[in-house]
Amino acid sequence: MRLGGPSVLLPLAACLIACSSGTPATSQAPIVPAVATITGLARAGNSVISGATVRLSVASSSGGAARQLGQATTDSRGAFILRADCASAGGSGFLYAIIDGGRASAGNGQFSNGANRLVAVLGPCNQIRGTMIINELTTIAAAYALAAFVNGNDIGGPEPGLSNAMATAATLVDTSAGALASDLPSADLCAGSTPPINCETVAKLKIVARAVAACSTSAAASSLPCELLLTCAVPGAIDSGIGPCTPPLDSKAPMDIWQALLAIARGPGLVSASGLYRAGVGAADAAPLTSAPNDWSLSLSYRGGGLSEPTAIAIDAAGDIWVANYNSSASEFGPTGVALSPAAGFTGGGLEESFGIVIDAAGHIWVCNEQSDGKFNSGLGSITELGADGSILSGADGFAGGGLNFPQALAVDATGNIWVTNYGDSTLSEFASDGSPLSPSSGFAGGGLSFPVGLAFTAGNLWVANQGANQISSFSTTGSAVSPTVGFQGGGLMVPQGIATDASGHIWVSNYYGDSLSAFDSHGTALSPGGGYVGGGLAAPGSIAVDGAGQIWVANFQGASLTELSGAGSPVMGSALTSSQGLSSREIMQPFALAIDASGNVWVSNFGNDSLTKFIGIATPVVTPQMGSPRQP
Repeated sequence: MRLGGPSVLLPLAACLIACSSGTPATSQAPIVPAVATITGLARAGNSVISGATVRLSVASSSGGAARQLGQATTDSRGAFILRADCASAGGSGFLYAIIDGGRASAGNGQFSNGANRLVAVLGPCNQIRGTMIINELTTIAAAYALAAFVNGNDIGGPEPGLSNAMATAATLVDTSAGALASDLPSADLCAGSTPPINCETVAKLKIVARAVAACSTSAAASSLPCELLLTCAVPGAIDSGIGPCTPPLDSKAPMDIWQALLAIARGPGLVSASGLYRAGVGAADAAPLTSAPNDWSLSLSYRGGGLSEPTAIAIDAAGDIWVANYNSSASEFGPTGVALSPAAGFTGGGLEESFGIVIDAAGHIWVCNEQSDGKFNSGLGSITELGADGSILSGADGFAGGGLNFPQALAVDATGNIWVTNYGDSTLSEFASDGSPLSPSSGFAGGGLSFPVGLAFTAGNLWVANQGANQISSFSTTGSAVSPTVGFQGGGLMVPQGIATDASGHIWVSNYYGDSLSAFDSHGTALSPGGGYVGGGLAAPGSIAVDGAGQIWVANFQGASLTELSGAGSPVMGSALTSSQGLSSREIMQPFALAIDASGNVWVSNFGNDSLTKFIGIATPVVTPQMGSPRQP
């Protein structure tokens, strides 16, 4: 886009981790303990859960069935002991625990509560801390962070998505204490006159936790607290304000707490916001939120690392987040939001007014700079190449030539060549992986190019969104125009901004002035109606991305929200999957770009407040770095 500028805890016994392999320690390879002993406690609110079955499993990295390592039953104090054979779990295998049934000390019931299924993520077996509490908070964190990796009763999936998702759960809740993670803001700070970031997510966590605890401590799944939680977790459920919610006729309510939380995590804008709020505040004291939120998404925002009017986002193979900053730098963050770039970001190498960013197969980061020093390329911009460590690979001024003229966006083709849109003279430039220009000195022209701002590849062709005309263009990788001189039109195009392709070869375009999306087939034929696809909170939509399931995600620059629409493989293509307000967060301000990672998180750059926001587990994972159409891991 071209811009003008705590839970109450009981003490636990110390963990006993025995090493019985007999292998001496070496500096090259740490010993994996033969058996890790985990002392745990099952709780809900201020109650302990007795008589519950606890199963310990190792998540499958292949996405197949998880393997159970141990089982126990909670005693009258809610305590249990589990032993894990870390060697058989591959040493670094990720462990999780599930409890079923049981009676809470406040439940007053003779029988187990069938809705009581709680989960906790423990992390790598060879790093187990030895104590754990499994409760409502650990279950919420697991459901949101691992929503894309749950299949029935099993958890598993490919790397690095699985391990990064496990790490994300730990940024929400500390399983060893059963409490909110220490990095989250405290209640006192959030109650102050200038609350820090992420207070809204803390409030949502607490309210959902109250709803879960109310169900878990009730006598049965048929109790009102359980029915309220389970029915209001159904997408499209109606809340009358009295009693349970009413799900749509063709829907069934989840059978247990775990399934309810997964439904909320996967459709946070479609479940009943008011019903779940009632379930969580009920008879509680002062509620963390005074009214129901717009949606029940959980997001975490991050600052630092040189973020300064952040624009485009790209994600590398390890799941690190790279951001181009309009104010002449690039930033890098780890999968859990830790800033990896210096306080001023990575600078130099021609970085100046940077709008686009992409990562190639070698893991190198390419950034396009709208302007350059007047002594270089006549001030008409440059391309900067960074190594995976942020080092400058493109010299003091970057690369130029090939018609480069106020570049706005980049894309990598199947051969590793870099393509760039030139806003200044409505052309395209191409560069080899060594930075040498492959396009002529005047760039590639024609095909309806008119102030091009967006770029994407599919089926060997390059697709371009033209901000200067209501049309899109297509080019072959030889630089020849495939689209006619007036481009491809129709489908509701109105000042196209972002462009993306799906695995079926469809082209999706955001219309900044139309508050809509347009869709085209691989031949340039419009598939969307004359007014485009609307709804779901679309408001001055800019950046657009497609997830691993083909669903469409959009950042609404003026709407301070995200929108999800159904993709080409859905029964009704282009239908809104978010409410009329989209998905929002108090930290979102002028969201410029978004990108989806291999854990199903959606990352958003906030141009308006120099921050980066991660919406946790709301999308289907994609392979990163993304080159061409998205692929599911």
